[in-house]
Amino acid sequence: MSSSSSPNATNARINDNIMNNNTSSSSSNTTTTSPFFKRQMIPCPPKYLLNYNMKKIFLKDIVAGVTVGFMAVPQAMSYATVAGLPPVFGLYNAFIGLLPYFLFGSSAYLITGPTAVMSILVDGTIPKHPAHNVTIHTGADACDMSHTASELSLDCKVRVSMALTLSLMAGIFQILLGYFKLGILSDLMSSPVIVGFTSGAAFLIASTQFSSILGISKCKNHEPCYHGLPLIDNVSNIFEKFHTIDGDTLLFGSCAVVILIAFKNLPYLIEIIKGKCCNNYDDNNNNNMNTIHYDQLGHPNIDLDVNMLNEDGDKKNKNTPTSARLNFFSKLGPITLLVGSILCMTFLNWPIKTVGSVCDTSQDKSIFHSECLPTIMWPSSYAEKVGYPLYAEDVVNLIGPAIAVALVGYVESMSIAKTVAKIGSSKTRLDSNQELIALGACNLLCGLFSGYPVTGSFSRTAVNHASGAKTQVASVAAALTVGVALIFFTPFLQHVPKVSLAAIVIVAILKLIKLWTAIKYFHLNRRDFFVFLVSFLATLILNIQPALVVAVLTSWVFHLVKFTHSAIAIVNVQNIVSQTRLERDDFKWFAEDDPDLYYNIMRTKEHFALVIKIRHSLEFSTAQHFRTCLERISRLDQIPASVILDFSSVAHVDVTGLEALIDALNAFKESEIPLQITCASAPVYNTFQNATNYADGKNHVNEFQASRQSLNGVLQEIPNELASRYTALTKTKRTPGKIEEDLFSP
Repeated sequence: MSSSSSPNATNARINDNIMNNNTSSSSSNTTTTSPFFKRQMIPCPPKYLLNYNMKKIFLKDIVAGVTVGFMAVPQAMSYATVAGLPPVFGLYNAFIGLLPYFLFGSSAYLITGPTAVMSILVDGTIPKHPAHNVTIHTGADACDMSHTASELSLDCKVRVSMALTLSLMAGIFQILLGYFKLGILSDLMSSPVIVGFTSGAAFLIASTQFSSILGISKCKNHEPCYHGLPLIDNVSNIFEKFHTIDGDTLLFGSCAVVILIAFKNLPYLIEIIKGKCCNNYDDNNNNNMNTIHYDQLGHPNIDLDVNMLNEDGDKKNKNTPTSARLNFFSKLGPITLLVGSILCMTFLNWPIKTVGSVCDTSQDKSIFHSECLPTIMWPSSYAEKVGYPLYAEDVVNLIGPAIAVALVGYVESMSIAKTVAKIGSSKTRLDSNQELIALGACNLLCGLFSGYPVTGSFSRTAVNHASGAKTQVASVAAALTVGVALIFFTPFLQHVPKVSLAAIVIVAILKLIKLWTAIKYFHLNRRDFFVFLVSFLATLILNIQPALVVAVLTSWVFHLVKFTHSAIAIVNVQNIVSQTRLERDDFKWFAEDDPDLYYNIMRTKEHFALVIKIRHSLEFSTAQHFRTCLERISRLDQIPASVILDFSSVAHVDVTGLEALIDALNAFKESEIPLQITCASAPVYNTFQNATNYADGKNHVNEFQASRQSLNGVLQEIPNELASRYTALTKTKRTPGKIEEDLFSP
């Protein structure tokens, strides 16, 4: 019965498909859409929700999200001060910056929000004055006396509008990059550039917090400490105002730093107290040092391995002096300090400065303060309220900073997502372009809801993973936790001392200082070490945006001038006759600038051929180096029977490289040296043919004697060719030129 009905069912389906195809083709005759523009920006519903298990996963996501939310509140307030904004805008960031990732993001663990690097980037890229009015000061200290969003000074409102506009522009730029699948542009910023920038930024951030730790005022434009360079200004400010240091603030700040460091090292302190780690710690630590792997930002993956898993996902030796529970509690230092500081200021009335009112709750005496939540508004609304709207010139001035924010934020965020994905249990595949769209949506929404640019957070992502998060639902729970803090706890947050926020920032940025990575670069690649050094020093000395430009340009210059020296082998013609087959491994290879190579050539008494293995593509950046190499060969005192260019490693030949080949061919013709190309790949061979058809009409394939046959096949033909033209290849020397300069110059 089933066998008889199956063909009928199949025929019915075929007929239905034919009808549907005819209908769709007739309706689409007038309009066709390229598949490229059918990219679905929002997977509806998100894939991870299709198989979401409420009983097994939901509670874990909620617990992880709430934990991250508690951690985010003090960090968000601290990082807002680094960005030169009132603390409440950090809370807006931590609340709004997490919500879009639930729909757009592809990582199950990544937590977006305010970070130290993004905050200092925002602080350093906002112009000090609007383009239309230089009397308005929008520098880093514009919001020092402002607290709530409704009590901002004139200068601070304009600065806030610039920060929100920067977030909106960065978000749009990231969404466009992701939509057109241009995430590869982030590769323009190499790892040494980012690591050098983050390490330098850590010192720069620390210098901005010294004034809060010491209880002194920040350096103003009109004061002697001001030189126009952030690090120098902050350090000079300490020496200028050393006599005004507040003892109470310094004592409170020192205690706060000690508490945070103690929490951070809580697992080791507990084990030391118990007396269990003294015997095994050093051995285990030394063994683990050999298994550390580094991500794109130079951070070791083990930093995020908060559950003490190895790279295969297995539990480490039980004697390791850490545990998942202690690691979890070690991340709660900031929230513990926040609560302790509030209690201390409330009951002891410690005479130090606090952040002041985070939200204006004077009109509502209830415990529910919905007015503290951010509302949707255009980024320039803050400035427009005081009669100073942002003009087109102000927006144009923010294009460069927006591009820098977008690329740095994406590189940092993607690095965290890749690192934690290696140790996580989620099977969700990371999509780099979707991550760009997700991060862009977060920044876009932040710009519309009073938030400055966000990116992925190392510490909060680690806690999210350690707390058992399974999907992106945890990010929603974290956002709602921050929202609850805004609604219910803002009256208490006004008692948070500024020195506590500074202590949180200083301890948090310690992980950004990766000077030990410079040692790795020094031993692996000196060019990368130099790029790291340039990026690090430029960030310390210059402003943020010029430092990034200098570092990226340095990296690009090294990339363009980078080449791999070609290898040259001397092949005796008699050996070619006596052996049936010769391979690359049978030759003794010399570097092209090795004096021993030319010394052996001058000592050669028999006929010989030269095999030149080109180890780089022939492009505009390597063409001149290729010319120099062949010029040395064409000026040899001893004339080779043939010169063979091994193109097995040449993947691409551009117009400049083709012109260099033609010049070399002409030079070798004058020297009566045959020039052949072997092992040419299909794209390279097609380039020669296209040059024949569309350029000058000459048959370059024949002129170059270009072939795709093996090196051994070309070598076997040399004795026969040599016999037919023996009289032209005399052993007499040519008129000597400046041989030492030509052959032994580096």
